[in-house]
Amino acid sequence: MKNVFTKNGKVIKTAVNDIPFYNSSMKNNSFFNVQEEDSLVSVLNVNTLKENIILVTAFGKIARINSEIVRKARNNTKFMKLKTGDYLVSIFSCNSEDNIFIATSNGTFLYFIANKIRVSSKNVKGV
Repeated sequence: MKNVFTKNGKVIKTAVNDIPFYNSSMKNNSFFNVQEEDSLVSVLNVNTLKENIILVTAFGKIARINSEIVRKARNNTKFMKLKTGDYLVSIFSCNSEDNIFIATSNGTFLYFIANKIRVSSKNVKGV
């Protein structure tokens, strides 16, 4: 089972074998029923998730969610409240003691240990 995250903060659960191969007739069809202004950001394997999920937005917000919440979530659950114009740019799995290094397109770097961000429930705003 895979969790597919969209840029608007939703998670869609699907099995890999349910994802069709792309062909030219699929141009305007969305397999995941993603809204037109939304798009896919990341795919995480539910079976290999580490302790936490880190969500990073374009406006620089960062949230840490316990992986169990993601595993148990229903389809189309929204995991992060986003301001108008903000969207998710990265989602990844980590453990509490992992070192996190984030770089932006303008050359800014952020380095921290994952446990410096408190674990939140779903619908977080980020720090």
